[in-house]
Amino acid sequence: SLPEVELPDTKGNQIALSGLKNKLIILDFTVLSAPESKQHPEELEKVYDKFRKQDVQIYQVCLDKSKWLWENAVEEYGIKWVCVWDENSLQSSVARTWNVKEIPANYILNQNKEIVGKNLYGDRLEDRLTDLLKP
Repeated sequence: SLPEVELPDTKGNQIALSGLKNKLIILDFTVLSAPESKQHPEELEKVYDKFRKQDVQIYQVCLDKSKWLWENAVEEYGIKWVCVWDENSLQSSVARTWNVKEIPANYILNQNKEIVGKNLYGDRLEDRLTDLLKP
C-alpha cells in the first residue's frame, strides 16, 4: 500500500489521501507562493475543470514556508480541489516518503491506489488521464 498523507486544509480539517475512494488521483507537491510556480496552479485548474466530472481528484500538498503565504496563494489562485499544507515545508517527511526530489512533482494514482504516472504536466498529463479513463 502507498504511504498515507493526512494534512490540514485551509479550514484546519485533516484530509486523508486514503479518504479519496474510487477516483483517479493526482497527488501533487508544490510551493504555491514561489514566483516560479505561478503557472502550475493555472495548469492544474485546466486539468481539474476538464476531468473533475470523470472521477479525477487532485490532492495537492503545499510545502510553502508560511501558512499565511499558502492561504493567500490558495485564495489568489481560487483553488477548488483538495489543497493541504505541510508546516515542515521543504523538510517535509511526507515529501521525503514519496521520494519527491524537485518541486513541482506529481503522481497519478489509480482507483486501486497504484502509481500509474509520475511527473506528467500539460498535454502529457491530460493524455495519460484520458488513457486511464477509457473503458
